[in-house]
Amino acid sequence: MKKLFQFNFGVYLCLFLLAFQGCNKNSDNEFPSVSIIKPFENQIFSVGDTIPIEVDIQYSSKIESVMITLTDANFVRVMRTYLVNLKTFSSQKIKFIYPLDDDFLESGNYNIEIVVVGNTNTKNKYAKVAIAGLPKLNLGLNVITKSADVVNLTYLDFQYKSKLQKTFAGNYISSSYLPYHNVFTFVGGQKGDATSFNYFNTNELWKIKNLNSDPTQYIIGSLAMDNLIQLFYFSSKVQTYNYNGNLKMVYSLTPNYFPTLSLQNGDNFVVYEKSKASVDLGKINVFFASTGKLMQSYALDYEAVYMSYKASNEIVIVGNKNGNAILKVYYLNDNNFWEPRSFSFGKLISMVQINPDIYLFIQNGILKRYRFSDNSLVELISFSNFNSIKYDEINQIVYAKSDHECASYSFPNLNKIHSEFFTDSIVEFQIIYNR
Repeated sequence: MKKLFQFNFGVYLCLFLLAFQGCNKNSDNEFPSVSIIKPFENQIFSVGDTIPIEVDIQYSSKIESVMITLTDANFVRVMRTYLVNLKTFSSQKIKFIYPLDDDFLESGNYNIEIVVVGNTNTKNKYAKVAIAGLPKLNLGLNVITKSADVVNLTYLDFQYKSKLQKTFAGNYISSSYLPYHNVFTFVGGQKGDATSFNYFNTNELWKIKNLNSDPTQYIIGSLAMDNLIQLFYFSSKVQTYNYNGNLKMVYSLTPNYFPTLSLQNGDNFVVYEKSKASVDLGKINVFFASTGKLMQSYALDYEAVYMSYKASNEIVIVGNKNGNAILKVYYLNDNNFWEPRSFSFGKLISMVQINPDIYLFIQNGILKRYRFSDNSLVELISFSNFNSIKYDEINQIVYAKSDHECASYSFPNLNKIHSEFFTDSIVEFQIIYNR
């Protein structure tokens, strides 16, 4: 009888240990249960609001931490992640207020992400929200002037009050303004360096110095697009950076060519490169923006001076050859061109898109309008002194510059609004938007 008891006790002990291990194994495989009570699915907020968050967490083991953040529609985190102070390390309901304090958030669909970290497993839960961004506003103009070896940046606000923002010593090559975090990038100085700073407080953000005295290695241009700063190198490449100066992508171009224009739409990054041997030889290169890999190319026999998207598959590419203007439409899907009409008898100086159908440009000292829908070309007003134009789509204003004047005109009636004159030569100007 005693032996039987010992045998049964041993069996029970083994079964108990197996059950205990099984429980531990089940516990190890268990994920926290997360229910988002607030915000409601597809609830609408605006930049500047706060999002009230309520979450119910059930978990049989220890909760190590809970984090809350905002992601875009592709679940990429776009704002600060907050660590929630927990009342206990077991199951609980938490409440949190998430501030939408990033003025540069675009309107669109986002997700509130709840991350619950257990002692063995982590659970991510999402609630879709819609966020309305701040309205886009024209804050004024940045006018870049040059005198001898000094480059001045002057801010003209929307009421045309001027303020000297910053001064650089040396040469001016190029510049760009990225509304996202107000990043202004200046290319110039003594060796073609690139300096980025906050345009309004002028604090330097980052700098790329050209340590090589060889001009073929210089940075020769800068553009701002899709929250990225693009730097064009004479050594046949384009490099993109975020507003913090982190390198995001390198696009390698054809040897003995250099970039002058670029566009991006989705995963298509389009670069026009010009031959170092001939001004009338160039190429359109289409890259995958996500990988930097070349997708396709097309050779041009004219110098392109302007590019813009007419549609997702159509790019307007305007340029000059033998002193005459050429307008063509490049079809991305077919890797081919269509020329809607001749723009001959004069070099095209500058061009802007009013909308995908209407374009303004300067030719032979006259501001002209071209419309695709009826293939019409109309002369508008004399622009004999002006050499560059830009268009503010928010307020329907055409800006124009000459060597010493910046002027603004209402559109479409083209009544002159204001003129501002500068003693030094104007080399470039940009419209300053808040976002």
